[in-house]
Amino acid sequence: MDQVGLNISACKGNRLECERSDKILLVKNIHEETTIADLKELFARYGIIERCLISPSGTLGLIEYKSAGWAKTAIEKLSYHYVKGLPLYLEFAPVGLTE
Repeated sequence: MDQVGLNISACKGNRLECERSDKILLVKNIHEETTIADLKELFARYGIIERCLISPSGTLGLIEYKSAGWAKTAIEKLSYHYVKGLPLYLEFAPVGLTE
């Protein structure tokens, strides 16, 4: 577990066979200058966020919604959405990625 509460080792292994959360989104390809406030503002349009984290590298984030329905809507609406010139790559996060 790193200092922001992400267990990056949960992303290792066969991505197609791992169990996935229905409320937590893994946000990839974040521009390094994107802040937690930027992500919260963007993703809060689609529901109540319980947690928003960015990895120390600044290129990987996590959005945890209060409900699975909001997470599903956000992934549908924001996949490949451009933020600071880069498209966001979204997927449901592997179980065990957070504490």
